[in-house]
Amino acid sequence: MPGSFNIQVNCDFKDKSALEIANMCNGVKTAGDVDVTDPPITDTVMHTQGGKITAIHAQRATNRSTQLTAQEMQEVNTAKRYYKKTGLYIQGIAIDVATEAGDINAGIAVVERCGYKIKKVGSKAGREFEILAFGPGWIHVRVKSEGAKAAYIWRIGATTEKGVKPETFISVFYTKECELIITGIVAGVIYGIQEASIMPVPKKNTKTKGAIHLTNEISLQSSAGTSKPSYALGSDPYNWTDPIFQIGV
Repeated sequence: MPGSFNIQVNCDFKDKSALEIANMCNGVKTAGDVDVTDPPITDTVMHTQGGKITAIHAQRATNRSTQLTAQEMQEVNTAKRYYKKTGLYIQGIAIDVATEAGDINAGIAVVERCGYKIKKVGSKAGREFEILAFGPGWIHVRVKSEGAKAAYIWRIGATTEKGVKPETFISVFYTKECELIITGIVAGVIYGIQEASIMPVPKKNTKTKGAIHLTNEISLQSSAGTSKPSYALGSDPYNWTDPIFQIGV
């Protein structure tokens, strides 16, 4: 039985409308679950947040003021944070349940009965993120370029077998290039590598009186009225790829 299972909860908000995000919140159901006993955000709070978005969206049908638009964006961002925080908690529980049962389907059942969906493995398809080459003591990885202004974060860790995400990461690297050669690779060790692309914060939006932070999952985050990044303490704002794996030679 492997030490862990690669179960990933889908918390992707790309191309989701405000009402779709509200429906995602309203669909969460953890109350009374035998395994998910202490979610960080309760169903009541989650559903209330979904209701706030629905109510504001209805008001905007006749009131298109920038103030109401900014208020809706703020409530949507709060909903995203709640949804992702609870989803990652459920993900951890699901991995524990699958590991104890020795069956990934036991963990998937936890995710689905709580109203979440499993992220499809290999969300970056084809040649977008790949191991380009490898040799004794090194691995050459490449990701699709996001443009001249992009930066790239890479993290690598050892794992028990291919398909199992590393529980901890040995190193994190930051580059302006979309390719990286990692040295110091140990023969026989299975490595999992992930990548996240980041873009600079757009200039201040004079209509909403506040800047937004654009991540590579196209999520909008308030930056307190300045053209500077703004992250919540303890959060992980990066949209990591699914791991790719390579055995050291």
